[in-house]
Amino acid sequence: MEDKELYEILMSMDSKLNHMEDTFMDYRDILIKIVNQGNTVVKFLSNFELDSVDTVVDSEMVSGKLKDVAEIINDYSLRFEELQEFEKELEKHKDEITTGQIGES
Repeated sequence: MEDKELYEILMSMDSKLNHMEDTFMDYRDILIKIVNQGNTVVKFLSNFELDSVDTVVDSEMVSGKLKDVAEIINDYSLRFEELQEFEKELEKHKDEITTGQIGES
């Protein structure tokens, strides 16, 4: 390599390093601004007081939902009882059941 080519390569590397240094300084400035903004938000929120909020509950809506839940529970209970009866019936006829055989029920 000639001295002139080496000099050009070094100058190119120097300009790239300078550009990277400038970019990192820009990023540093942005990060400082973000941290300061975050600190400002934290200070604001620490001074923020929340009064208790009274919610008004519609009793008709609650009673309607409770009725729906009660119906679902009753339906589940009935199905569970029917399933237990069916399992008992299957247990009685367990020796007569052949797996894989299709026939009349």
